[in-house]
Amino acid sequence: MKLVKNANQKFLVEFNFSGKDAIPYHKVVEVEKIVYLNLKAFQKGKSDEDYVFNLIEANFVNAYLKSIMDGLTSRVFRTYHASQMMEKKLAEFTRADDSESRKIKSFKKANNEVAIILNHKRQVAEKCTKKKEKRKTKDEEFETGLETSILYYIDPRIVVSWCRKWNIPVEKVYSEFQLEKFDWAMSAKADFKF
Repeated sequence: MKLVKNANQKFLVEFNFSGKDAIPYHKVVEVEKIVYLNLKAFQKGKSDEDYVFNLIEANFVNAYLKSIMDGLTSRVFRTYHASQMMEKKLAEFTRADDSESRKIKSFKKANNEVAIILNHKRQVAEKCTKKKEKRKTKDEEFETGLETSILYYIDPRIVVSWCRKWNIPVEKVYSEFQLEKFDWAMSAKADFKF
């Protein structure tokens, strides 16, 4: 993590690390001054490569979350965030006068935005070797992985209710496997709100 204070007096934090399954994560985010100063204090005496919160472990975070609400974990928190975002993006992108195919494109766009925020990427298949050779950065060897967000992080009732609302057959957005996995969610009504 690098702290960057730019000429516009904005407080920026640059994250650049390998995440789960060695998937690269690189993002620069603007933070409030107090967050920036706290991070600067936490980082004192550490290099940019050192862990900022080196004494915090996942089990501590999950124990704390469970103290707030029974069953709450970092994964549940992430699922909640992804589901809220999907519901918001579907409402933002879908228009009543759109054709069915346009609505399905809106669904895919919403899912893509959620996958990007969650950093769901996968390595580009080897058959794309020629394209890979032309790429300049290591990050570009990855593409957004849409399956992970829709399969593990987005509440399927959101998808089913969206399909009901817009008269889209659920089979057009879910695979046969997903239909079986999410059978429990198929009774969601068009007015379901997460």
